[in-house]
Amino acid sequence: MPLITLLTDFGQESVFPAAMKGVILGLCPEARIVDITHAVPEHDIVAGSYALYAVHDRFPAGTIHVAVVDPGVGTVRRILAVEMEGRVYLVPDNGLMSFILKASAPDRVFAVENRRLMASHISPTFHGRDVFAPVAAHLASGTAIEEVGPRVHSIVRLDISSPRRTEDGIAGEIIAVDRFGNLVTNVPESMLPPEGPMRAAMALRISGTTIEGLHRTYAEVPLGRLVNYIGSAGLLEIGRNRASARDVLGAGVGHPLKIVFGAQHGG
Repeated sequence: MPLITLLTDFGQESVFPAAMKGVILGLCPEARIVDITHAVPEHDIVAGSYALYAVHDRFPAGTIHVAVVDPGVGTVRRILAVEMEGRVYLVPDNGLMSFILKASAPDRVFAVENRRLMASHISPTFHGRDVFAPVAAHLASGTAIEEVGPRVHSIVRLDISSPRRTEDGIAGEIIAVDRFGNLVTNVPESMLPPEGPMRAAMALRISGTTIEGLHRTYAEVPLGRLVNYIGSAGLLEIGRNRASARDVLGAGVGHPLKIVFGAQHGG
């Protein structure tokens, strides 16, 4: 059975995701639909991009990911069908693919322009229902991706910073905050030293606070204590055992941080 995921900023209490599902099932009754989330903060393309990145490759080849965080709905912005590693991503061309594209390049990209694959009447404020949903259903039913429209060779990318090595460690920043107040950094585990004393002796400095060590999970430190750990997306995160790291540090997206190792802690 074809698999379609939905990610939006419509809100968990909204009827809009149900409208999209109704359209999809009307055109492709055999489709399985998985909600990634509808709780992306309103119009927050960066948060939506990170949410899509965090789960996209957990789904099998053949999945159609539909992501609608689209403050430019109804304008001349493009809608894209992006083919990558056996999956298709239907997204507005506003940077929503940015985190994924930092990790790998698309195989092919098409502008969604074929009106025959869309609703007969398109609301200028609800392309999720009238464009994204029917196009996804047609693709799930076997329509070739080439039929959505012309091939294009550019995608809008957000200016998402990359961590950089410094003389005494790594400089990075916060790129996402989850509902528990955990702070997701842009530092991948691959930039840290291998398992051993140097990794265990790292320290992270943020908002005038130093957080020592690297742990497996929150409960390895006392209640209320800040903790560094590798999150499920393979990125370094800052948490707090049964509490919010965001609240105690006052940090959010874009906040800078520094990581130092071993004897470099001082100063």
